[in-house]
Amino acid sequence: MLTSVVRTTNPLLFPKRCPENALGRFVFTGEAEFGPQVVPNTTCPAGTLEFHLVQNTNVFFFQATGEQLYFTYTPGSVGCYDPTTNKFTGRFPGVFSGGTGRFAHATGAFEDDDVATFLAGDAKGHLYSAFVGTVTGTIKGVEEKGD
Repeated sequence: MLTSVVRTTNPLLFPKRCPENALGRFVFTGEAEFGPQVVPNTTCPAGTLEFHLVQNTNVFFFQATGEQLYFTYTPGSVGCYDPTTNKFTGRFPGVFSGGTGRFAHATGAFEDDDVATFLAGDAKGHLYSAFVGTVTGTIKGVEEKGD
């Protein structure tokens, strides 16, 4: 199980060091594109803005070995933005899809529950965000070892 994932959205890259886990210390970088606001909300609570994931790509970079683990979130996943708290929340299912070294044949499904705080943005919709979440799931085809 991987925990304490840090991520950004749409489409700025932002790596951050994460705590130790069963696979070793890693840095996470990702980009995601969300569609326009859904009106009215179909999933998010009242008072929030709803956005659906269009596409994304993500990589864990393991610090000790330089190995990479690739993963994507399921398009159509829903994120909810609360403008009063500046928090973006969501539950994002996804899949691991290979990598380098011991992750070359990695597969498996996961679910990521997270909360983001938007730190900065521009008029074109590019956002710089700090995400913290918990990823639970199973990775197959990987030797478990720490850094």
